[in-house]
Amino acid sequence: MRPRGPVVLVCLSFAACGGEAEAPVAPATPPAQAVSPTPAVFDDPALAAGRSIWMDTCQGCHDIGIAGAPKLGDTAAWAPRIAQGQAVLYEHAINGHFGPTGTMMPPRGGNDALSDEEVKAAVDYMVAASR
Repeated sequence: MRPRGPVVLVCLSFAACGGEAEAPVAPATPPAQAVSPTPAVFDDPALAAGRSIWMDTCQGCHDIGIAGAPKLGDTAAWAPRIAQGQAVLYEHAINGHFGPTGTMMPPRGGNDALSDEEVKAAVDYMVAASR
C-alpha cells in the first residue's frame, strides 16, 4: 500500500483555503459502459461477504478470464466446474489447481491471508452468480 500522507496534506490544504467550492459539472456525454457486467449482488449475508472477497481478491482474474479463469456469470464455463461438486471447487480454490486445458488457479487466489472459510465464501458467491 502506498503512503497517502502527501495526498491528505494537499487535500487538507485546499479545504482550509476557504471560499465556496464550485458545484461539479456533469459530463457532456455519459461515461462508457464497463466491459464486464456488474457483479451480482445478493441479500444473503454469506453471499454478500463472498462478493466482497471476490471484489478484493478474485475479480482480477475472474472478471476477464486470466489464466483460463471462468468469468463471473459465464454459465457455460462454470457448468462443468459446478458439476464436479462444491467440495472439488473448494479444494481447487484453497490449494490451487492446474486444469487439463492449461488453466491455473493459484492457492487462495494468490491471497495467503484468506482463511478457508473466506475462500469458500468467495467460491459460493461465484457459483451463485454463475448458475
